[in-house]
Amino acid sequence: MAAKLGLFEVFAKRLDWLSQRQNVIAENIAQSDTPGYVPRDLANADFVQELRNTHNAMRTARTEGGMLPGTLENAKGTPVHKTHKQYEASPSGNAVVIEEQLVKMAHTQMDHATVTDLYSKYMKMFRMALGSNGG
Repeated sequence: MAAKLGLFEVFAKRLDWLSQRQNVIAENIAQSDTPGYVPRDLANADFVQELRNTHNAMRTARTEGGMLPGTLENAKGTPVHKTHKQYEASPSGNAVVIEEQLVKMAHTQMDHATVTDLYSKYMKMFRMALGSNGG
């Protein structure tokens, strides 16, 4: 059931993207001694827009005029990661900066933890709503 809900599809896509990005970053680190190697990164998937599209499809009805709107109705998404030019290169032409790759890896791990935590919380919420002891 959960796999057919739009929000869980977005979570699955994001986890897949984060896994692929982790592989690319690991390859960059592995190639840090290869002459002429330029680090790669995946194009940033627009996770905020996908969530907004999912939220629009599942809009909550306001049955009374005094009800407050949902929190995502007024949310403004901004890109989280911007691409930038390479700042360093070794004499061999290798442009991998280990510290930069480790920071990207840490961000990817934090994003993965966030998405899995959200997934877990939504599953608990559904279990509780269905009365199957969500704790």
